[in-house]
Amino acid sequence: MPYSNDLFSKEAPKPSDEAKEFMKIEDHVLICLESMDMSLYHLYRIMHKAYNYFPELLWAYIALKLISALKYLREKGIMHRDIKPANILINKNAEIKFCDFEVSKIVEESIVSTFVGTILYWPPERFDINNIKKFDDRADVWSLGITLAEIAYGKRPLGENLDIKDDYILMQREIVGLRKEEFTQKCFKGYPDIIISFIHKCLLPYDERSKILDLCTSELYESYLWLGYFDRFVTEYYLNHIDIREPKSELESSVFERFTQIHTACAQCKVMHKVEDRISNIINCNNVCEMLSVAAFYDSIFLKIACMNFIELNAEIVINSERLLYVPYNIFLKIISLDMLTANEFDIFEATRKWVTKNETETLFKQIRLTLIDHKTLLNVILSSGFFTPEEILEVAKEQVNNPTGMTCRFPSLFN
Repeated sequence: MPYSNDLFSKEAPKPSDEAKEFMKIEDHVLICLESMDMSLYHLYRIMHKAYNYFPELLWAYIALKLISALKYLREKGIMHRDIKPANILINKNAEIKFCDFEVSKIVEESIVSTFVGTILYWPPERFDINNIKKFDDRADVWSLGITLAEIAYGKRPLGENLDIKDDYILMQREIVGLRKEEFTQKCFKGYPDIIISFIHKCLLPYDERSKILDLCTSELYESYLWLGYFDRFVTEYYLNHIDIREPKSELESSVFERFTQIHTACAQCKVMHKVEDRISNIINCNNVCEMLSVAAFYDSIFLKIACMNFIELNAEIVINSERLLYVPYNIFLKIISLDMLTANEFDIFEATRKWVTKNETETLFKQIRLTLIDHKTLLNVILSSGFFTPEEILEVAKEQVNNPTGMTCRFPSLFN
């Protein structure tokens, strides 16, 4: 069942474009845009403090979003010309937006020759005031490379010991004489070669440097494109828990373990349509229910399809497993419908799920589906709900013992 989606063109990260209020103060017009949580400068400082590094997956997610944003600007004929971590905003919905377009310019005939921007992120060609050669979006590509290096490194990668205001000449020499191999070795310790190679392409001399559209077809962009399916992963795991180093709960631990497994499989893909094949190869009877939980939790359609295709071929084995508790209720019913065989616990499973659904107890739902629950614990959960009488639960427990098929275990309050 093939599935495809243009991940980033649908909701390309644009500049902060949701205007809230307009006001005029003397000769100035102020535009109030939507509030964002922090800049990438603040984010990478928090992440490095929490983790002592910047997680590769989060770095790749940000890189892809920024590439897509620059592509969007290019389509509108705009160069930003002042790309740096402080001018990139992010919120806990995993939205990333450029800001501070004060020095941006509508590109005329794809060339710009003015001398603007923040010096630390300038490309070498901007320092040559005698050079009449005009430049295009490759200037933004250089700034993007330096910005992404700063995120990975955790601090200013160039001019670490310089005062930019006072040491302009020394800063210029360092940028013009930058050796990309030494630079990436310093900034990207522990990162895969595909990321280092991408940064090299951003930091080449002007005539050899990639343009924005080249980045959109780069090996890094295509290899990590699958991350677009997991906006909620970035939100739930990284951005909402940036004050910790380890997962807080069994839910986070389990999902992160499976997500890492998915990443290992997907990172080798050079084209997106092969991701489904990679995913299919790592799904088995021991992890398919957890994979489905990940798919549901992070709205991953392609992962859900891969899991359901596997279950169609292995329904009997999957259904006769307590790991069925890992999947959401609606998917659980679909799995049951694939095969007439059921586990001994079928009716208790369904009764518990109906109770959780009716009471909308999200926390307990996660606890139930991420814990291998024995009969005693499961019955205690049902009892504590107050939804069934102790007598009803006792009758079910007796019936479960006397009838191991489980097909006649019924809660009268739900199955009338």
